[in-house]
Amino acid sequence: MKHLIAVLLTAVLVVGCSFSGGGGGAETPEGRIERKRIAEFDGRVLDLEVEAHDGTIIRLNTARDTEDTRSYDPDMPNHSGRSWTLLNTASDSTTLAYALLAWDNEDSSDYLLAGWWLHFPGQHPPRLRLSLAENGLFIGGPEFGASDTFRMPVRGEATYSGGAGGLYIYEHGGNWGDLEGTEATEEYSATLTLTADFENRTVRGCLGCAGDINVERTHLRTILGRRPSDDLRAAPTDYELHFAPAPFTRDGDFEQAEVRVTHPERNVVGAVGFWGGSFSNKPDADGNPRLVMGFTQSLFAEDDGSRGLFLGLFNALSDTYRASGNSQGP
Repeated sequence: MKHLIAVLLTAVLVVGCSFSGGGGGAETPEGRIERKRIAEFDGRVLDLEVEAHDGTIIRLNTARDTEDTRSYDPDMPNHSGRSWTLLNTASDSTTLAYALLAWDNEDSSDYLLAGWWLHFPGQHPPRLRLSLAENGLFIGGPEFGASDTFRMPVRGEATYSGGAGGLYIYEHGGNWGDLEGTEATEEYSATLTLTADFENRTVRGCLGCAGDINVERTHLRTILGRRPSDDLRAAPTDYELHFAPAPFTRDGDFEQAEVRVTHPERNVVGAVGFWGGSFSNKPDADGNPRLVMGFTQSLFAEDDGSRGLFLGLFNALSDTYRASGNSQGP
């Protein structure tokens, strides 16, 4: 399993600057996906190579930099998985990465990789500030990109669902009393649902429409600690993130910069964001792509001056593929 091609989303973790300034709106740079090789896996060791904003090349691998590793049950039927938390401390910086690898139990060359990296120039544990981190999210595997044997369908629809998770940050506004002006940072998990319209060549999605958005502490323990806040009054539960239809290419890649955020009790007055990713080039039993992987970013503002950010990854399986074997569910 070599020469893994990843889809990389960079420059999206705008924690510090995104909440500065007045007014009811929220600002964020436009998202951008690029294809580049950042990882290789030889069956035993996973290597990551990322580029910091100043051009510095940062290399991590699971043989040297593993802080934590464990097996896990992937969402995909008949797959096994392993996760790694990687930590590299240099004299002038710290780099932290998290990677999830899943492979078919009968064919290890059929695999998926997803994760993120954070680079902290001039910082060392335990004092790592997310607001000063450079970052990237990545997905990859042989089933993304052009294929000689598969073409995207041209008719019908398919529905997808799967796990999504990442970073949730909320800056409290005037309705929060003694919390006004403070910031809460947590990790979230949720289910993302998608509908692909193959005739119109678009895909739309929603995070939080199926089940709640929950707080957990699984992948960001090194930075946030092992326990979520006991007093997270501004929990992400009940938010819904609606991602506008995104056109996809014949190879299955898509990007869209329009998102709508709603909450039944908080008045969201503005939202900007980005979502994008890629369809698998492996078909399910109906001839549709068996899964979709990608990224989401949603920055929103509320009428009391509160502001929030959701940033994360998702892996959504087609309903047909999910029913083809044992699956843990979203």
